[in-house]
Amino acid sequence: MHSTIVGRVFRYLGPIARPVQILHDAVAGAVYAAVPIGARLVGAGADLARGPGDGYPATTAVVNALWGDTLAGASSPLAVGPSIRGSDGRTVGSVAVGPNVVVLLHGLGQTESCWLRHGSESLGQRLDEEAGTTPLLVRYNTGLPVSRNGRAVSDLLEGLLSEHTDQIETVSLIGFSMGGLVARAALDSAPPAARWPTLLRHVVTIGSPHRGTPLAAIAPLASRALGIAATTRPLATMVERRSRGLKDMDGSHAGGETFEPAPGPGRPRHHYVAATITGDMTHPIGAVMGDLVVGVGSATGPAVTTDNVRVVGGVRHFDLLGSEAVVDQVVDWVRAT
Repeated sequence: MHSTIVGRVFRYLGPIARPVQILHDAVAGAVYAAVPIGARLVGAGADLARGPGDGYPATTAVVNALWGDTLAGASSPLAVGPSIRGSDGRTVGSVAVGPNVVVLLHGLGQTESCWLRHGSESLGQRLDEEAGTTPLLVRYNTGLPVSRNGRAVSDLLEGLLSEHTDQIETVSLIGFSMGGLVARAALDSAPPAARWPTLLRHVVTIGSPHRGTPLAAIAPLASRALGIAATTRPLATMVERRSRGLKDMDGSHAGGETFEPAPGPGRPRHHYVAATITGDMTHPIGAVMGDLVVGVGSATGPAVTTDNVRVVGGVRHFDLLGSEAVVDQVVDWVRAT
């Protein structure tokens, strides 16, 4: 866009501005060429600076949300790899794993630390103390396709069972926002011989866009609108080059509406948490806006019954994990294993 706007100015000024344009183009080209090199150096420096128990920077998580598939395809050091970690941030090999494991999957553009930001009220700590479970945190590249992340999580869980064959008796999956979609994709992509689905007791999705989000749905329209004018066409290109993970937030990745099997013995229970920004959950604004990111109908989309659906009022999307009502409900569901 910079080049488009400046190019118009120089064309307007004509040949008299040509020497200035040559100098400008040389400087701007050098600056833009240095950006990806600098990003690689920053990423490598961050990897060296942090210890094994540290979380990766929030900026890296955002960059992966926007272009994670491109970064992974280029084997960039900024691309996040999938892993399972304990509540202290260390890889699961150094964590004491109990018989009942709860795997927590963060949302788009987040890190695993999203589960630990609320002190004694954090969901991970409450599950550990009150439900007798071992919370494990998954780190993954949210810019990759949901289906690809689902396969990666399935492989991680199978590897976890291989390392702790005699210790683990039950597994539960809890996903926030995109994490709920990845949880569904993990179960859907698990090979027939996989053991972990046979131990699965609960799948809890919190504010997950099973039927997509309005922002993701309008992105293609925005791209076409921006592409009409030459000045805004570079912005249209940026929108089009958004990651596959972002595109999957429109709900197109999710299969049919019969994902959740009918409740029965030996089958995992599926639970859905949704929210409205209005305290009155029946208010028309809350019904339309949902939690400002995901509508109630989308967050509860695949539910077969209403028994395991909870809608909370007066909560915004990114405040869901800090909501006492949400944490209490999830703990009650998992404790009922």
